[in-house]
Amino acid sequence: MKRKTMFLSLAGAALGLSLAVSGVADVNSPQAAESLLAALPVLSEGNRNLALDALLRDAPRASALLETIASKKVNASQLGEARIAKLKAFADEHVRRRAGELLAR
Repeated sequence: MKRKTMFLSLAGAALGLSLAVSGVADVNSPQAAESLLAALPVLSEGNRNLALDALLRDAPRASALLETIASKKVNASQLGEARIAKLKAFADEHVRRRAGELLAR
């Protein structure tokens, strides 16, 4: 029974974290973007994907993500090819240019 309780506790914590990431992702503020960026290194792959997708929703968030990559706090390889392509084709010229500089391959 103790193992089952521990599993349920961990499953609940994972679900709670996923809901937290989703909730913060829906907040349109610089602080929300900062929170997502700060959490990236410790998030599971699924939650990291939620956060990264949220960071590509608008130019200020995408710019913050690119600057975090530039400062080596986040590894560009975590983005994946689809997100890199999205950044390189972003509607905002500044984001497109910065993505081209940082994510050239």
